[in-house]
Amino acid sequence: METSSDKICVHAWKSLYVTPLGEAGMCCIQFPLLTKINSKTDVKNIRQEKVWDDIRESMLKGEEHPYCVKCWITEKENNLVSYRQHINKKYIKEYNTIKKQNTKKLLDDNLLYIDIRQTNICNMKCLSCNPVYSSLWGAEEGTNYPLKYSDGNLYEDEIKKNGVLHVKNNEFEEYILSNIKNITEIYFAGGEPMLNTLHWDILEELDRLQRYHIKIYYNTNLFKLDYKTKHVFDYWNKFTNWFAGCSIDAIGPRAEYVRTGTKWKTIDAHLKLMQDKYPWNFDIDTTVSALSIGGLKDLMLYCEQLNIKNHRWGNTVVRPRHLCIDILPRDYRRHVFNDIENLVEEKIKNNIEFEYLKNFLNHLEVAMLSTNATAKDRYKFKSFIEEKDKIRNTDIFVSCPEFKDLWPKI
Repeated sequence: METSSDKICVHAWKSLYVTPLGEAGMCCIQFPLLTKINSKTDVKNIRQEKVWDDIRESMLKGEEHPYCVKCWITEKENNLVSYRQHINKKYIKEYNTIKKQNTKKLLDDNLLYIDIRQTNICNMKCLSCNPVYSSLWGAEEGTNYPLKYSDGNLYEDEIKKNGVLHVKNNEFEEYILSNIKNITEIYFAGGEPMLNTLHWDILEELDRLQRYHIKIYYNTNLFKLDYKTKHVFDYWNKFTNWFAGCSIDAIGPRAEYVRTGTKWKTIDAHLKLMQDKYPWNFDIDTTVSALSIGGLKDLMLYCEQLNIKNHRWGNTVVRPRHLCIDILPRDYRRHVFNDIENLVEEKIKNNIEFEYLKNFLNHLEVAMLSTNATAKDRYKFKSFIEEKDKIRNTDIFVSCPEFKDLWPKI
């Protein structure tokens, strides 16, 4: 049983997270990450490096290591359950073993959890994304202006002309595949996992080992379900514990604008197929931004029409700052919120299963009523949209028609 002074996190002993830039750490919210994987890195031993040992030692001493600050803030300032606490509860057996052994050294080299994002290869260039997580973004930036990440750090030496980033180490994939016999949970993101060859190699190895009860989670744009001669349904039909979070922000032309590269006709067909075959194995994960908020009600009604029960509407954009909801005029935000609130309250009144939407409303209202946007943020929004529309041959006024009236007010 965890106490208030306990700072242990199972991730520190049993997990691995890797980004397209080759940065490795214990989990996706750790900052900064701990190791930069290159062609000479001994991948098998990175989790035994001194910086990893130091963090585990501080946890055993009951110290709040600064690299894990997001969890400490969640627990202390927000009084909520942190990712660390969630993982410890999920892996209670491993947590108890770590506490009993009381050593900063790894108990063994067996990974239990891996977060696979070792490449940015993607078939979309969503407006809320960036070149590190989308190869099409990277290719576009390389064509139109100097390659930069959102924090301003140049990475020309990390990216190919086609925009693809990937872990530059021949042993990395071999190391992951060698651990498949031990791993109990895998998270695939990207980039787009359906384009990641390692994703398909892992599924093939799991199939060979008949490890069909392993937990598999996806973050996918649902645009592509096959790869060469393989179709993901062939594997999903065998696995008993998988779930796909589908990144869908809008419907119709707005969907194609916000997530450039998508085709709504294909997404619509795939969602209907998923609802028919796997209604409880997926949800709609919506990134609510200044561009998508005007179509959120339509998306909610679309999901109701298809009888899609699982959805997460509350992921409001916090970065990039110029796409946050509060760059929009306050009266417009209030109008949109009231519309959505009325819809939600009607659902709650008629069906108890929509009760959870109250939490969504509370979260959305905070973002809607924010006054943090500056004149610089609003200027950046307009210049960003004008630039992207020119490069991509798109038109915000056609895809998101409310901006015909809003544009002069921003």
